[in-house]
Amino acid sequence: MLTFVVLLGCTAALSSEFLEGLGLYENGQLKEAREAWTTAAINEDSNAQLRLGLMLANGEGGRRNLLAAYAWLALAHHNGAAEAGELSTTLLNNYIPRHCQYEAMKLVREFKMGIFERLTTEKLKDSRCWKFDKPNKS
Repeated sequence: MLTFVVLLGCTAALSSEFLEGLGLYENGQLKEAREAWTTAAINEDSNAQLRLGLMLANGEGGRRNLLAAYAWLALAHHNGAAEAGELSTTLLNNYIPRHCQYEAMKLVREFKMGIFERLTTEKLKDSRCWKFDKPNKS
C-alpha cells in the first residue's frame, strides 16, 4: 500500500483554511479536513495543496485518487513546497499507469488556466485511473 508522510514545514504564513483543516485532521475528522484543505488549495496555499495531495494519495477522508494527488503535489511544488516535487515525481513515475499520466498532467495545466472543476470534484475522464496503489512494473 502506498503511504506518503510529510511533516509540516512552514515557510510562509498559514491561511485560516489551512489551520482549520489541520485542526480537523488532528481530531480525526478527515473528510472535513480534506474539504477545508481543498478550499485553501484552490486559493494556492502550498501547505494545503501538499497536505491535500498526501490525503488523496493515501485515501484519507475519502476515496484514493492518485491523479488528483499528483496534481495537488505538483502545484504545491510549483508554489514553493520543495518536498512536494519528489513526491509528485514518485507518484507519476511509479504509481500512475502510463495511460493515465497525461490525464494527471492535464489536471495541473487546467488548474493553472483557472479551470479546477475536474480536479476538485474528481470528475475524471477515465475512472480506471484513480484507484491504482501498486508500483508500476519496471
